[in-house]
Amino acid sequence: MVYRRPLISLNDEKRVINITWHEHQFGPPLVQQNNVEEFYLAYQLFARAINDFPYRRVVRLRKSDMICFNNRRLAHARNAFTGKGERHLQGGYINSDDFKSKLMYLSQKLDDGKPVCHVGNTDWT
Repeated sequence: MVYRRPLISLNDEKRVINITWHEHQFGPPLVQQNNVEEFYLAYQLFARAINDFPYRRVVRLRKSDMICFNNRRLAHARNAFTGKGERHLQGGYINSDDFKSKLMYLSQKLDDGKPVCHVGNTDWT
């Protein structure tokens, strides 16, 4: 598997707009040789910050529960399955433009007066 994407993406104003983090899909970093040690030190600090995040919320889903979130705005993970029986998790994805369009349509149709707002990473909520 070849996966090339920056871990941290910035916009034109140098603000963070996306973090792509998956410990098990990480290959050799594309950095200059003299920056490799510094990169891995930063990587380890970042990994610790993610794993020790003080505002972590654990939710146990029951049969027929559904959870929805913006994949680019929320760090998320699953705990290891240790129970008996089966585990069925199914992902569903939607293009952010399609989602924004539907929100705008529903907002106008329902005339709820709530603006559809930009969340800062080219996704809408």
